Amino acid sequence: SSAEWSSCTFHFDHDCSHTEDVFLTCDGVVDGGYSEFGEWSECSEICGEGIQNRTRTCTNPAPANGGADCVGEANQTRSCKENDCPVFSLVDGDGNDGVGARIQGLLLSNGGTVCDDLFTDTSAEAICREMGYLGQVSWESGAIKWAIQEEHDILLESVECSSAEWSSCTF
Repeated sequence: SSAEWSSCTFHFDHDCSHTEDVFLTCDGVVDGGYSEFGEWSECSEICGEGIQNRTRTCTNPAPANGGADCVGEANQTRSCKENDCPVFSLVDGDGNDGVGARIQGLLLSNGGTVCDDLFTDTSAEAICREMGYLGQVSWESGAIKWAIQEEHDILLESVECSSAEWSSCTF
């Protein structure tokens, strides 16, 4: 009834087969070990510099019976950059910059045009404010209006903003 080895009896002669082999799990102090790091999270920003995180858990094995917790960091962080942020400008039909307030211009992003997919008044308001204007007066899309349009590739599409602030926009 004692748990000490010295209280046990045994003998080396046997009449067993391997179907009677013993498999044993013992209690004892188990120090924790980390799992592998998981996948990196999505970049925190859709453009420009952002942050990614990944974690690991103290489960390989988990500490048990008074064993030590894992040693080291459970989280890692790194910087990320998915895309350059759009830089907007308006150009007139001849391609001249700085058309000014209340004068219609072709909207460019990083030197290319902006597609109207998902574009709304809120998108127009956010982009005008991002360019330093007070807001948008109007916007339109459709057929080729100026020959200069064909000189630029479409570089930005599906601009959708939830407020008049550029930081609320996705593309």
